[in-house]
Amino acid sequence: MITPSSPSLQSRVRLLCVLALAAGAVPEARAQQPAPAEQSCKCSPARAGECFTVHGSVSVYRRAPTVRISIVGTKRVLGLKGGVPEWLEEDLEVPGNVVTGDFLVCPLTRRKAGTIQLVCIESANDMVLTEKH
Repeated sequence: MITPSSPSLQSRVRLLCVLALAAGAVPEARAQQPAPAEQSCKCSPARAGECFTVHGSVSVYRRAPTVRISIVGTKRVLGLKGGVPEWLEEDLEVPGNVVTGDFLVCPLTRRKAGTIQLVCIESANDMVLTEKH
């Protein structure tokens, strides 16, 4: 029986991701704000689970993780590993600015009650910038 953590399945998933990226068959990554193909977290071997979509607000904090996504309608907060994505830097460079939207995130740590789960953003849709005045 093949389990999700088996080396054989992981190798197959990596191969499929590489082939899909090479063929340009990742419509989400081209139609939305993408993570560059060479930095795509969707195919990262560091992933701790399946990618999922959240509607939330991204903002910058002083303490680690410095970039966080507050999921709208919940108390749940996700932390971005590696800081602000390049395509969000300009919007979040002013302290207090918030970007709200639908984010496809991939977990880099397992979900655990009472802690911030680390994720990376694969893509984003319907983003709205709220500027601090």
